[in-house]
Amino acid sequence: MFDFKKFGAFPITLALLSIIITFFLYSVLPRIFDSATILRVGDGVFRTQVIKNSDDRDNILSKISKIESDQAFLIIFNSIDKWKMDTRDMQMPVDIIWLSDNKKVVYIVKNATPDDVAVVPIIKAKYVIELPSGMVEKKAISINHVAIFQVDELISN
Repeated sequence: MFDFKKFGAFPITLALLSIIITFFLYSVLPRIFDSATILRVGDGVFRTQVIKNSDDRDNILSKISKIESDQAFLIIFNSIDKWKMDTRDMQMPVDIIWLSDNKKVVYIVKNATPDDVAVVPIIKAKYVIELPSGMVEKKAISINHVAIFQVDELISN
């Protein structure tokens, strides 16, 4: 017969730790990575945070003070329109790129700052990419380039 007293609390602790790790791997971890993707546009490859929620869309750049040179934000809208980007509370300048529903670059604003208050494109778009200022030039991004990314486009309002 197996003597549990000989091993003490170790088997119980190990079992509980295994349950917690399994829960994390199957429940929490997929949600962390669900809102990220790799985005390619021009000569650039960016680690991209996907933003689908309307609350996050309105103030994502007011919460951060720096975007790394290989980082981007991809905002997905539930329809095609001339989506205004509010720049009032941003803490740094950014390049903003609007994409059509087929992911083609249709409008670009370089070096948008909080002084601009809001930036409105002249062409309708479905997606907006926000990059660190200077990346449009550095990565040779221009009108009619096609962005490459994959996301689940279910949008929560």
